[in-house]
Amino acid sequence: MPNSWIAPFRILCVALRDLEGLQYRNEANPLGPALASLMQHRGESRVSHKAHCLLGVAQAQVSDAGRVLLEHIVETYLPLDQSEEKEFQEMIQTPQFQEVNYLISPYELRGEARGEARGEARGEARGEAAATRAILLLQLREKFGELPETQVARVEAADKAWCEARLRRILRARSLEELDLQ
Repeated sequence: MPNSWIAPFRILCVALRDLEGLQYRNEANPLGPALASLMQHRGESRVSHKAHCLLGVAQAQVSDAGRVLLEHIVETYLPLDQSEEKEFQEMIQTPQFQEVNYLISPYELRGEARGEARGEARGEARGEAAATRAILLLQLREKFGELPETQVARVEAADKAWCEARLRRILRARSLEELDLQ
């Protein structure tokens, strides 16, 4: 068996950077516009090339998940510097590239979710602190009558923990001085 083949195979290597991106940007295959971001773009700026690649991704007949993946390829392999990014943002505001504006990167999705969660947590914390301040003022007025403006201002500026400490002591306090409202 010295001249026998068990499993013949060939390896084909394609150097994407040596191919012309314009040809692949307009392919019916949805991977074409994304992979074109790795290819040459003779006679065209990086900004224009990226905008056209993303336009092809936006128009591709793929699922939303597939579109996000294709967009990620373009964003990863065709990054722009600050001045190019400014030019890119201006370019995609034109009617020709309006579909590019609707693409949402995975980073934006994650950032929106994190931002919403943080915003909700901050809003809840602020609401709880405001409620604790309101309860403390109500209890103080109920027990001691109308309060001096300086003490009202101190309570209104206080955080939740400070107010809770005063609420725990208010039942045993015989005077405002015992609560240390200064």
